[in-house]
Formats: sequence, structure tokens, C-alpha cells
Amino acid sequence: MMMTVGYAQRVVTPSLARAVFLAGFGPNRRAVSVHDDLYARALAVGKGVTQVVVVAVDVIGLARPFCQAVEAQVRAARPGVHLLVAVTHTHHGPDTLGLWGPDVGTSGVDRIYMAAIAQAIVACALEAVDAQQPADLRAANALVTGVAKNARDPDVKDETLTCLQFCAAPGGQPLATLLIYPCHPEVLWETNPHLTSDYCASLRTTVEAAT
Repeated sequence: MMMTVGYAQRVVTPSLARAVFLAGFGPNRRAVSVHDDLYARALAVGKGVTQVVVVAVDVIGLARPFCQAVEAQVRAARPGVHLLVAVTHTHHGPDTLGLWGPDVGTSGVDRIYMAAIAQAIVACALEAVDAQQPADLRAANALVTGVAKNARDPDVKDETLTCLQFCAAPGGQPLATLLIYPCHPEVLWETNPHLTSDYCASLRTTVEAAT
């Protein structure tokens, strides 16, 4: 039985009309501009009755109850679909966990923005499911050295870049590419005041241009 694959994306960059507290370093780090858009990107993979959707979001983290509520919405619309919500863990996106507000004791979460993220995840997950078409799979690993480091324990790190590419079957053009690289998106460090997915933006732009 042939695999089917669908892809969709939504921009989830918050408006700067309200204060946006950047997550990942210290409190009261406020966004002043948008360096590059943040995204929710969905990959749907099906085989027979099994339907799985992975949605990666350019934020630092999403709480379990939030993800469960989003999955319930997806399953209500498409019974039998299994949803996995992941984050790129950028340190230059909005506070989505309540740990990086104006001070240590105050949450930086914007409830209006969180509702917009939930809506975007559901929308692109359903669009990806409906966009599925027959696909072939290619996979590869590469050792990428000299990029990632572990400041806490230099001897412990994983420098493996894993790539799964789904191509239109048979032997057609790439439909979607899934990259996994275990490195924090925090290249711009704590003085950066701009909303950005950090190196993920450059990585995606380069891969998309090549494929």
C-alpha cells in the first residue's frame, strides 16, 4: 500500500501592536521588530487507515493541555487522525509558557496570541491531511561538525542532521523535506530584540531554494 503525504503552513508571527515578551533568556526582553516570520508547518503522512500529522511551530514550547485541546479539535474534524505538535524551540519567539514576562513573577503569555496559534495549528493540520498525494520516501543522515556546542557539558552533543524527503510518486519532485538537528535556535543570543526563528529560517530558505 502506497504512502500518501500532504503539506501546509501558516504564519504565526505575533503582532507588535501589543507587547511581545521574547522567551528563552531573561525576563522583560521585548520584541521591537520582525526579522523573519514564525511559522506553523504541517506534514501529514498516511498509509491505509493510519493518518499522522506532525506540526512544527516556531515557539519555545507549548504546554500539554494546550496540545491536547488542539488535537481534540483536529480529531473532531478528521476522526482517526493522530496529531503530534513539536516546537523548534527558538529563543527569539514570544513567551508561550509564562516564564519570560516583564518580571520574574509575571507571565508574558498573550492569550489572544495563543488562541491564534491554536487556530493556525488546526487549520494547517487539516489542510495537510486534505492535500495528501502518493509519495515515495528518501532518507539520509549527515554529520555536521563545528556548528553545535554544549556549554554545560562539552563532551555531550549530537551532531547528526537527519533528513526525510517525501517525493511525488513515482520518482517525482520533492513535496516536503523534514530536517532534524538537535541544536538550540539561539545563535543571535540574549541581546537580540527581533522576532525570528533564528538559524531555522536560513536553513529552511536554503533547502527550499535547492528543492
